[in-house]
Amino acid sequence: MALQHTADLRTKVPLGFVEGLNNKIRVIQRRAYGLRDEEYLRLKILTCMLPGI
Repeated sequence: MALQHTADLRTKVPLGFVEGLNNKIRVIQRRAYGLRDEEYLRLKILTCMLPGI
């Protein structure tokens, strides 16, 4: 589920941002170990990218 490690030259996404996202996803996966609901994991990953309210 990890994102690409290379930045697309057209979108110019910094590699540090991509690495940070990969790390967040790994932490969420580690904390969700044992949960069987993949949709819940997907929603947790998507919501971690939302700005704080």
